[in-house]
Amino acid sequence: MLLDELFLKTIFMHMPVGLAVMGEDGGIVTVNEAFERIFLMDAGQVAGKGWGELFLTDEKNPEFNQVILDTIARRANGIKREVPYFRDSGETLTLMLVSSYLERQGERAGMLVLIDDVTEIRKLADREKRLLAERAFLVREREEGVQKLAMCLAHQIRNPVLTIGGYANLLLRNADLAPSLRPRAEGILDGSMRLEELVKAVASFAALPSPSPLNVELESLLGSMISSVERYAAEQGKRLYVNNGSFPQCLLHVDPVLVQEALLFVGMNCVDFAKDDDVRVRVRYQFHEKKKQHVILFSDQGTGIASSDLPYIYDPFFTTKAQGVGMGLTSARRILREHGGELHVRSREGAGTFVAMHFPA
Repeated sequence: MLLDELFLKTIFMHMPVGLAVMGEDGGIVTVNEAFERIFLMDAGQVAGKGWGELFLTDEKNPEFNQVILDTIARRANGIKREVPYFRDSGETLTLMLVSSYLERQGERAGMLVLIDDVTEIRKLADREKRLLAERAFLVREREEGVQKLAMCLAHQIRNPVLTIGGYANLLLRNADLAPSLRPRAEGILDGSMRLEELVKAVASFAALPSPSPLNVELESLLGSMISSVERYAAEQGKRLYVNNGSFPQCLLHVDPVLVQEALLFVGMNCVDFAKDDDVRVRVRYQFHEKKKQHVILFSDQGTGIASSDLPYIYDPFFTTKAQGVGMGLTSARRILREHGGELHVRSREGAGTFVAMHFPA
């Protein structure tokens, strides 16, 4: 028994968090070494003294004292709060308090208070929060700059491109055009049309608005997307087979127009990169409990993406399609990030592609 008591006392004294035990009269029975370090008091200074005598008369720390007062008033167990504590020297600590009211046969038996000095942890967390906020600001500032530049370029390029295309078209309508010049005029017209597609894609990307979130039914959102992709597949002379089962009833707080656009980019890619005219896609939903995220998952059996191409799939104008401008995934990822989410793509050439769209809950 003596060995057990010695063992428990050793644990008590050397715990990394402060611990104070008060008796039924409110006097402090014992404290450990961590308590002494936090409050710059030794056991001899506090033994037998009341908590009120040591702390409650200190007007600098009302939040700290309120935890103890609430524990007594409510006769509560496990009241837990993070509070500031101001030392006489002016130094400020951040303390995590856990206090419990102890009873024996309905009568007050004392109180137990755990005190964890989380000052450094809080400083690191605040610093990380500041850095993340600064980084987010710089990213937004850069994206806004790119948007403005893209809008200006799109506007400045569109008019000359339309003029070039118009003159090429007029040349081709001219019956007196020399046969040797016709292929060149056709090349100019094709090039101008391609440039016009690029300009439209840039303008569309630059004009993406900030999200206006609403509560949207998951099933409605995905059902609408699947219908649109089915029509797109039919226009390409393909058939879409979607294995999705049933979606749970849940609400996503998103901008329905923008998110529908992002979903369509992904769904249409499944059609474009199918190995044949039968497009097989699996669409699923998961809730990530730990990260508190809604996740929409796409997987197909298409041609996949070469490992050498994967690092560039989000880059503007990068595409391996015969027809396309390479802005789909760029826009989709931007839409998800504007919602506080993220887009992840995994793929293996010849074995299909897996896309995960994450949205905060």
